[in-house]
Amino acid sequence: MSTEFLEQYRRVVTQPMDFASMRKRLTSYVTCPRTVVDDFRLICSNALAFHPSDSPFAAEATKLLKVVPWLEAQVGKLERERPESLSTPRSTPTPTAKVES
Repeated sequence: MSTEFLEQYRRVVTQPMDFASMRKRLTSYVTCPRTVVDDFRLICSNALAFHPSDSPFAAEATKLLKVVPWLEAQVGKLERERPESLSTPRSTPTPTAKVES
């Protein structure tokens, strides 16, 4: 990417997010499904803010945003069914003790 492109992007998008960063957050420390939905929405919103409305990027972002209500409904369902499992912070896995046979 050109320096000019990045400078323009940073002027328009004040809170960048991308799928690679979202994946890293998921595998590192994000345990709350609502955060995943928020990141997904942010990616789409950033695309709409930056790209012209007639661009393929804006068209795809618009399509993807239509999934957000369904995702939010799924998160709400999880929150109702298993609220305790959604608020537990992720920690580094504890090594399993080796059982002698």
